[in-house]
Amino acid sequence: MTEMIHNLDHSHDAQHHHHTHAAGSVHEHGHHLVQLDDVTLRITRPVYEKRKLFPSIKTTTVLKDLSISLHAKEILFIVGETGAGKSMLANLLVGKTPKGSNVEGTFWFDGNIADKAKLEKIARENISFIPQPLTSLNPLNKFSYQEKSLYPHEMSGGMQRSALIHDALKPNTQIIIADEPTEGLDAKKARAVMSELVSLRDDGVSLIVVTHDIDLALNFADRIAIFKDGNIVEETSSASFYDKSKLRSDFAQNVYDCLNEKQFEAQKNQGRACELEISNLSVSYDRKNVISGLSTTISSNDVTCIFGDTGCGKSTLCKAIAGFLKPNGGQITCTEQGGDEALGGVTKTCDAAANEDLKTSPFVANQVTLIPQNPFMSFDPKMTINESLREVNAENSHLIDKFELKPELIKRFPSELSGGELQRFAIVRALEQKPAFLIMDEATSMLDIVTQSKVFKVVCKNCADEGIGVVFVTHDKRLRDTYSTRVINL
Repeated sequence: MTEMIHNLDHSHDAQHHHHTHAAGSVHEHGHHLVQLDDVTLRITRPVYEKRKLFPSIKTTTVLKDLSISLHAKEILFIVGETGAGKSMLANLLVGKTPKGSNVEGTFWFDGNIADKAKLEKIARENISFIPQPLTSLNPLNKFSYQEKSLYPHEMSGGMQRSALIHDALKPNTQIIIADEPTEGLDAKKARAVMSELVSLRDDGVSLIVVTHDIDLALNFADRIAIFKDGNIVEETSSASFYDKSKLRSDFAQNVYDCLNEKQFEAQKNQGRACELEISNLSVSYDRKNVISGLSTTISSNDVTCIFGDTGCGKSTLCKAIAGFLKPNGGQITCTEQGGDEALGGVTKTCDAAANEDLKTSPFVANQVTLIPQNPFMSFDPKMTINESLREVNAENSHLIDKFELKPELIKRFPSELSGGELQRFAIVRALEQKPAFLIMDEATSMLDIVTQSKVFKVVCKNCADEGIGVVFVTHDKRLRDTYSTRVINL
């Protein structure tokens, strides 16, 4: 991390920060353990363009004049728009900044200014960091989960998240910084994980949680800091979200509206009408049945939600339908109504009992597109987003603007984007393939509630216009109740 520039007075008075808190926020946990004053983080990176021999240099301000504090034994939640810089702040606090970063400002720890060496020592000895990407798990290591020892690829996203949390915790921790610690977990397990983390307060631990799960913040936060464009625009208490008049920022008021949103009325499918018929499907991992004898029908006229607890087989079902997992038995049939080839009808049966190779089946290639749970695994890390989109002629898609993605983002590599930005690009790429069925496996889990609502509305409208059936996996009851017309409970 680059050296911080300290411009503050070192007198006794300077140790009392000028950062103010919103009315109604809770402060019951003693002195400031951590404090950042006027922090600005800029990233300078080369930008490569066609027909130019040398790259241009572009500087982006990610955090701007940011001031924030954490009290001893406090539970501070940071929420805000996707791509606003929340994860960058979390990484900065543990000394992890991207190549080409320049940081200015002042960092205080336990009442004293900390220089670079002190920051590194604090991060190494006193802070446990729970990162967002599931790729942080070593793929060659086994992790314990409910008395089993599993490799990451043998776990569901939720199981990987639990393993990541327990693997990250250190002894002698004073501060836990958790970046989306409950992503991929159902509501019950998310509450259990947060309850476990919050219980560490009894041992003197303070907690910073970066999350898009506003319900989690409302249930567990002492204080909620709302992030927008690299800065804190509002600090408030959970109680304020039950009275819109107490919320000052546009984002917070939009969150209130989303929390009180009525069921979305999906428009009628205007294109082809297809059905996926699943008959007596069985899929196993490690000789254990994950799905056993499942039969159901999915229509492209529905917005279908696959709902259930973590590890119940939702992602397994999606992978089996899309041909990434071979079932032990059963049939998957995709039929286009009209069935006559002259009318463009398609009938294809995949019978696992007959050892048909689902992965190379025309049924899979032409009819089903799966957006996997982890967007960091969806893109080639050595290709820019533009190059990945170009493979399906999606580099100029109108959906990029519809999903509120800045045009310059397509010139970047996946590692330079937030999880929420990558998720939206993954949806753009999938929609431009125009399959019969789009399967979204927790494909908006890294988006804030406001952006998530906008994306779902665009997806539902686009799919209705194009005749694409929507199937989405979620743990979020609000998403299920607001956008689905049919639910498959596993």
